[in-house]
Amino acid sequence: MKRALLILPVLLILATTTGEASSKLVIQAPSQATVDQTLIVTIIDEAGLPVEAARVYFILNEGLPIRRDTDTSGKAFFKPLTTGTLKIEAEKNGYIPADVVYVNVIKPEEAPPPYYAPPPYYAPLYYEYDFSITMPARIELLQNETKEVEIVVENIKNGTLNNLSIDLQGCEPCAIVPEKITKLEPANKTSFYLRIPAGMEVGEYSLKLNVSAWGEEQIWKLRTLVLVVKELPEKLEAQELITQVENLIREKEEAGYNVTEAKRLLDLAREQFELENYLAAIEFAQQAIEAAEVAPPLPKPILPLWLVLVVVVGIVTLILIFILRKRQEEIG
Repeated sequence: MKRALLILPVLLILATTTGEASSKLVIQAPSQATVDQTLIVTIIDEAGLPVEAARVYFILNEGLPIRRDTDTSGKAFFKPLTTGTLKIEAEKNGYIPADVVYVNVIKPEEAPPPYYAPPPYYAPLYYEYDFSITMPARIELLQNETKEVEIVVENIKNGTLNNLSIDLQGCEPCAIVPEKITKLEPANKTSFYLRIPAGMEVGEYSLKLNVSAWGEEQIWKLRTLVLVVKELPEKLEAQELITQVENLIREKEEAGYNVTEAKRLLDLAREQFELENYLAAIEFAQQAIEAAEVAPPLPKPILPLWLVLVVVVGIVTLILIFILRKRQEEIG
C-alpha cells in the first residue's frame, strides 16, 4: 500500500509532461511591416480566442530574439529599427507552440498608401427633382460694350436632371450658350452664359429667362434680368458742348459780336456728331467756344441809327417834292 502511494505522484508528473497540450497557438501578423513603426501581433488559440501571457519572440535578420508577452487581448507589440526579415515565434505552457511567421520589414517610403474603404452606398427609396438659379438681377453697360453674364444652375435634389435649357425673351440680339446641357447629377452645378452684343440702342430692357429641365416631368422656373444700356460718355460730352456753343453764340450775337467763325465750327461739330465721330465733334465744339469767346464786336455806324433814318427820310422827301414841281412846270 505504501509503495502504491509513492508511485502515484510519479505517474501524475509523467502524465502532465508526456500528455498532449489542449490547443495550438496561432500567430496573426501582417505580411509586411515598416521601419520605426509599431507592429501589432495577436496570439490566438485554435478556437480563435486571444491568449494572454503568451511568450512572443521577435528575431530580426537572424539576430538575438526579443521577447514580448501578450496582454489580455492577446496582443504583443514590436517596433523594428531596420529593414530585413522578421521571424516571429510564440509559445505558452499548456499550448503547442505556434508555427513560425515571417514578416518583411521595409522603409517608410516603400510602404503603400493606406486604403480607406468607401462608405456604403444606399440607393434612395424615391427621387426628387429641383434646381436653383444664381444670376444677377440687373446689368448696366455702355452702348459700345459687349458683356457675358453667367447663369449658374445647381441640382438641389437627389434625382438626375436632363436636357436643361433657357428660353430668352426681351433681347433679340442676345444669345444663350450653350443651347442645352444634357445631364446634371445631384449636388452638381453647371453654367449658361447670356451674351450681350455691342451697339444696342440706349434704354432699359426687361429680359425674361425661362429655365427648364426634365426629371420625371418638365420643370420651369422664370427669372427676370433688367438690362440698362447707357450712352457713351463721349457722346454725352459732345451733346453738352454743342448745346453750350449754341447758347454762347446766341448771347454774343445779341451783344453785337461777330460770331461767324464760331458758327462755322459749330456746323462742323454738328456734322461730326451725326457721323458718330464724337471725339471730333468735341474738338470742333471746343474750338467754337474759343472762337465765340474772342469774337470781335461788329463795327458801329458813325451816326446814331435814328439820325441816319431821319436823314434818309428827309432826302427822299426832298427828291419827291422836286419831281412833283418839275412835272407841274412842264404842264403849266
